[in-house]
Amino acid sequence: MRTRELGQGGPEVSVVGLGTNNFGMRVDYDGSLAVIDAALEHGITLFDTADIYGQGMSEDFIGRALEGRRDRVLLATKFGKPMDERPDDSRGSREYIRWAVEGSLRRLRTDTIDVYQMHEPDPSTPIETTLDALHELVQEGLVRHIGSSNYSATQIEEADRVARERGVTRFVAAQNHYSLVEREVEDEVLPTCERLGIGMLPFFPLASGLLTGKYTRGVEATEGRLAGREVPAERWDRLERLEAYASERGVPLLSVAIGSGRARRTQLNWVVTGTGAAVNVGLNFWLVPRYGMVGAAISTAVAYVVLFVGMTLYAQHVYPVQYQWRRVVTAVGVAVGLTVAARAAELPLAASFLLVLAYPLALALLGFYLPAERKRLRRLVPGV
Repeated sequence: MRTRELGQGGPEVSVVGLGTNNFGMRVDYDGSLAVIDAALEHGITLFDTADIYGQGMSEDFIGRALEGRRDRVLLATKFGKPMDERPDDSRGSREYIRWAVEGSLRRLRTDTIDVYQMHEPDPSTPIETTLDALHELVQEGLVRHIGSSNYSATQIEEADRVARERGVTRFVAAQNHYSLVEREVEDEVLPTCERLGIGMLPFFPLASGLLTGKYTRGVEATEGRLAGREVPAERWDRLERLEAYASERGVPLLSVAIGSGRARRTQLNWVVTGTGAAVNVGLNFWLVPRYGMVGAAISTAVAYVVLFVGMTLYAQHVYPVQYQWRRVVTAVGVAVGLTVAARAAELPLAASFLLVLAYPLALALLGFYLPAERKRLRRLVPGV
């Protein structure tokens, strides 16, 4: 998993993060633990949560699951949405922020929060007051970096100006709704963040599962976040255009959805939400290669083709089916292993292709000339 700096002077994080808004609500602790284990296994180091998720249950599940391995992840959490315990407070005030951060630290079972984000603006509190309170937390080591969520471009710019003028900690990240079917932030928010050196942590980058390809127009959704909800016609139109784009290039829709963010020159990190089961993490982060699944598919297909062609050319007739399939299974197994190794080493697509191609090509061109191989083949096929 590649990493990227989150904002100017921010932490180094995996380019794909794990959103945990389902933890404690639709996903119980055992399910959450399985998702976290799968995420860690696939190199995801950025975990995003909030005190409002399950009224603290998401943070609690994460804290329990990460005991003994807290140092493997970067924890980002949020405050500022109405909690049941204090629903009417001014959530940008110093007193409230103190209360909120203490609760998050306790539930997460950690001494420090890596990125502490204000979940939404508080119109009842001057931004100066909020930034001063957050700066105190950074000075005391309770928080390493701070960020915003659901701020407009104007609010992001104002917060950055105030922080610079007062000499206090600036926001390193902004978390806003962004996907290929919800692109409003591209108008003002993203350009503002790029200009100010602020990283973007999109939420709902898969459009609540719409961009996974598991929903069909005209068929009512019965599971996931979209169950029982009506999807606007213009979103279906955009989705169908994206599906056509992906199909023309031979890549999964999921690769397009995630890869689009990683290809941007801005400091953009995908936070994948709605991960309800460990298998979803595997599908999202293991089956979707860094350079598009088409690379691995082509390599494996070539392994088959070259092996069969080689057999036919050098033996001048087709070997017995039993012998063919033994060799094919071996070649494909090695090809898959080489594909995994190439991806782990983050080799360019061309180099990965050549590496995977090398084994079956060598087998086809050289293997049949070896005396031991020829002796074995003579026992199987008279006249070889």
